[in-house]
Amino acid sequence: MKVIIITLGCRSNQYEADKIKQKLEEQGVFVSQKFDDGAADFVVLNTCSITHIADKKSRNLISKAKKHSPKAKVIAVGCSSEKNREQFKGVDLVLGTKDKMSVISFIMGFQDIAPANGKLSAGAISFNPADKVCVNVGVAPKGDPQKKQKALLKIQDGCNNFCSYCIVPHIRGRSVSRDINEVLAEAEELAKVYKQIVITAINISDFKVDGQYALVRLVRELGERLPKTIFSFGSLYPSDISNELLEAMKKAGNFEAFFHLSMQSGSDEVLKHMGRKYSGVEFLEKVALIRKHFKKTFISCDVIVGYPTETDKHFAETVAVCKTARFDHMHIFVYSRREGTPAALLPEVAHDIKESRSKILAKLNK
Repeated sequence: MKVIIITLGCRSNQYEADKIKQKLEEQGVFVSQKFDDGAADFVVLNTCSITHIADKKSRNLISKAKKHSPKAKVIAVGCSSEKNREQFKGVDLVLGTKDKMSVISFIMGFQDIAPANGKLSAGAISFNPADKVCVNVGVAPKGDPQKKQKALLKIQDGCNNFCSYCIVPHIRGRSVSRDINEVLAEAEELAKVYKQIVITAINISDFKVDGQYALVRLVRELGERLPKTIFSFGSLYPSDISNELLEAMKKAGNFEAFFHLSMQSGSDEVLKHMGRKYSGVEFLEKVALIRKHFKKTFISCDVIVGYPTETDKHFAETVAVCKTARFDHMHIFVYSRREGTPAALLPEVAHDIKESRSKILAKLNK
């Protein structure tokens, strides 16, 4: 049996795809994560919904899958299918985020499942709640370090922030942390194969142990247990940056001074409307604190242009913060309206203005 898994979106999505691949391979299934030469028996589309473009790309995968493997059963899973299952009418099975791992049960038990009206429903398969995507569903993914230098280690899922523009909490649900002992055990398994591990999550900031924020504890534990393995964080909320965290990273000695910060805007008014809990000045203080602790560092950020309330004055404030911060790189996103979020109820900034602002920031990247 051959299965193809195509993944769009964030590192958490890729981590989950790796887990599905691992579990299927343990059952003797050949799994590829690209549309390669041979046709597949099943094609899993691991979708993304962070923007309307991501939704469109997710839908477009259906025709690509059917063209590549005309006889394959096509399965849509993930954020885009969680948000709107009806948009995936052309596939054989639609799963969301919470039941994503049940795709394994479906593929392995397909012969015993009776399709309803020619299509398969999620209710027709056996799903073990213990396999929800946030918890450990087996040993760390095996791999060839010569082909893949970095491994992903997911520590948390969901988000409680409910920023006004973001669909993620509505799709992924509330924040849930993995057990720290499971995280450490998986890190130790990954370290047997990979030299570098990227810590990822939907909201790394909300990783907790017994209800207490535990990012600093995790850094210390990984430094003590795996001193020869290089670690880095996928993305951090500005409030994560503290003397305690930075000192723990330096003392551990095996954390890269790579910081990707989710800034989103440099305007205090826009940040407040977004529901972000910091100001432009406070953000710059965090950047300065990083450079105080690490003389050699790489600092990048996410920034959204064209948020509904963003005026020319607000955008100028964002530009000023970006210039002061002297980012090594910026991931620039044009605001994308997400149905079901508070910001979606507001009038949008004209498309040409969004594009113009995006180009202005892009010049700072050069």
